Amino acid sequence: MRGARTLDMLRQLHAENWVDAEAAQDLSRAYSFLRRIEHRLQMVGDEQTQRLPFEAPALARFAKFCGYARPERFSAAMIGHLSRVETHYARLFEDAPTLGLEAGNLVFTGVVDDPETMTTLRRLGFQRPERLRRPCGAGISGAVRRCKGRAPARC
Repeated sequence: MRGARTLDMLRQLHAENWVDAEAAQDLSRAYSFLRRIEHRLQMVGDEQTQRLPFEAPALARFAKFCGYARPERFSAAMIGHLSRVETHYARLFEDAPTLGLEAGNLVFTGVVDDPETMTTLRRLGFQRPERLRRPCGAGISGAVRRCKGRAPARC
């Protein structure tokens, strides 16, 4: 499954029984909330950022800008959404193999493909990882982003 619109993809994940209705709803609400916060952060700083103010007075002003009278309420809303996302994420991937050191090397920087990364990708199910880079010429990192959401055997 592949698509650029997150909320549409969450509905599709539910329709295809990858996630239950509660997960789709919680993840959609969290996504909408976090995008709203991100946009407001960028409005305040007039720059691309995802960092909340660190200092208490700045956080209080930002919370008010987001419609929260008190920063504690803003923090509770943020933590609530993040906790629900973490819970659903853990359920979705609890049986998935870890990508720790035992999984192998996964280096996605530069334009030259790391040989150990290619070996790891084969072990993870990619039949021809060397072909991933051809369409965009940007090395394996661009190809992995392109293949996100498709079965490894199809990439």
